[in-house]
Amino acid sequence: MPLRQLLLTLLSLLSHAACASGQTAVDVGSTSVPPTAATVRRNVVVVVIDTLRADRLSCYGYGRPTTPALDALAARGLRFERAYGTAPWTLPSTASLLTGLQPEMHRGTHFFASLSPDCQLLAERFAANGYATAAFVGNYFVQPLFGFERGFGQYDEGCMVDRGGINSDKISDAAIAWLDQHATASNVGASSAGTLAAPFLLYLHYFDPHYNYWEHDGFAFGGEDTERVFSGADIYALRDQQKRFDDADRARLSSLYDSEVAFTDHHVGRVLRRLNELGRDDDTFVLVTADHGEALGEHGWIGHTVQLYEESIRIPLLLAGPGIVPAIAGSDPVQLDDVIEPLLRLASGEAAQSFEGAASRIAGGLRSDEALCCVDTVGIEQSDDVPAPKSATRFPWKLFVDVAKDGSETYRLFKQDEPKGKKKKRIEDFPIQMRELIAARADDWAAQKKERERTRKTLTRRRALIQGHWKAIVDLVSGEVELYDLKTDPHEAHDFADEQSERAAELKARIGQLCDRLAENALKDGPPLDPDAAALHQKRIESTGYSHR
Repeated sequence: MPLRQLLLTLLSLLSHAACASGQTAVDVGSTSVPPTAATVRRNVVVVVIDTLRADRLSCYGYGRPTTPALDALAARGLRFERAYGTAPWTLPSTASLLTGLQPEMHRGTHFFASLSPDCQLLAERFAANGYATAAFVGNYFVQPLFGFERGFGQYDEGCMVDRGGINSDKISDAAIAWLDQHATASNVGASSAGTLAAPFLLYLHYFDPHYNYWEHDGFAFGGEDTERVFSGADIYALRDQQKRFDDADRARLSSLYDSEVAFTDHHVGRVLRRLNELGRDDDTFVLVTADHGEALGEHGWIGHTVQLYEESIRIPLLLAGPGIVPAIAGSDPVQLDDVIEPLLRLASGEAAQSFEGAASRIAGGLRSDEALCCVDTVGIEQSDDVPAPKSATRFPWKLFVDVAKDGSETYRLFKQDEPKGKKKKRIEDFPIQMRELIAARADDWAAQKKERERTRKTLTRRRALIQGHWKAIVDLVSGEVELYDLKTDPHEAHDFADEQSERAAELKARIGQLCDRLAENALKDGPPLDPDAAALHQKRIESTGYSHR
């Protein structure tokens, strides 16, 4: 397959003189780049901001000043106008970034799927070239359980949080400490050995602005909390009440998400500033992107995971570093699996002529004007057995249930608005409250059983193909097709599937062809997860909100 023009353009920028000011759109052509010295090895920092949709960055045209740090990075580098994840949730899309493969190939396609042992991760390839490698991650789907730690000399999971957590500050703290430590070690190595210390690959995966959405001090964008939408509101409650949202609710939801984006941008900016203070701007490539986007009420959904509309899969992609001229790449779509090869070549100073395109693009037969996104069976696989709740709450009362080995139950009763030390109450003194709490527990149990049954039966298998300015979304379970013209209808409000049935059929057939080719070239499945680790992971993702409610 011919070299993808967009990737060739990326490197061709290195041979052009810097623009006097501003950014200009890239004219995709066949300009080649002379190789730099083979001994040059640049540092690389890869930043993934979880759940960041492209249209909420100021440098992508958003009206609010949400991303001053990323705007500054884009102003001195390359901004991809049409960048896409390979899936609308973390594991498969992040794996595509780090392996250069579509999900069908790397095999990390569902909640309990590890990466194929046959795929080689970005860190493994850098480590093989003598790089120091470190990662600081904040999402439960990017952990050693799935194989993401391969190739990293240090893989820090200490910043992981559930859906109510905040970790951008902690990830930046850890990254800056690591950079300072590496700088000290480099100085010692250079002075004692007379040679430059090893270059580094640093991977940072921020969790904000993932739901739940919080308003952060100093990063507010207006509006007051409403009865339905407020800082920290549970994602399930937001989804349940979305049909009743008014303009104030929708505006508040948007402002809360923007606050999360701005908060994260601030902490990413701290890392970028530290790189500058350490004098690393001239020898370090910085790539910033996201694993997927986030729906904020568009197409009837809040969150991600299940949909393939633009708000869920279109992401930012920024690259800055030595020799890169400020520009915008805006013609063909580029995906996360397209990144690994040019990043490796840029770091080593190889010429554009040596590029061969993304491995999965070649294997799948994807054209330069195409992008393919997928989502497969994203319901949590659960057993039919639903244990009875261990507690029930009807404020201010809370009941705890202790179950003995023989199945018998005993109760503990607390009144939560009492002073500390006086909360616990004798159950025989409050018979009315006990009856209410036991009934509430039964109601909660029935609701959990109903939810488990619905989730257990849920099957989601969809593919989206972007071809030029057309986009088709196919439900592989029902066979239904949606067709959108992104040029005239970027928000996908009008489905052309009936009006242009022939085009819809052609794109549906094309999706089938691409999926077949990717399946033929798929690597072997990853090893099964350790049962105990898998059980813990299931509890974590349930707390994180990945389900079909």
